[in-house]
Amino acid sequence: MLEAQSVLALSRKDSAKAVFLVTDGYSNGGDPRPAAEFLQARGVRIFTFGIRNGNVKV
Repeated sequence: MLEAQSVLALSRKDSAKAVFLVTDGYSNGGDPRPAAEFLQARGVRIFTFGIRNGNVKV
């Protein structure tokens, strides 16, 4: 999400913006929600795709 912030900061102001996040559900460190909220507040659409079994409580 932080990388998306950097890339989208350089994009055209009038362009449609989207982030496609592919995840296994396991954290690589840090909470992505603040960055996602920041992007969403600026009109970025975020799509998430979970793969495999992921981080699921049974």
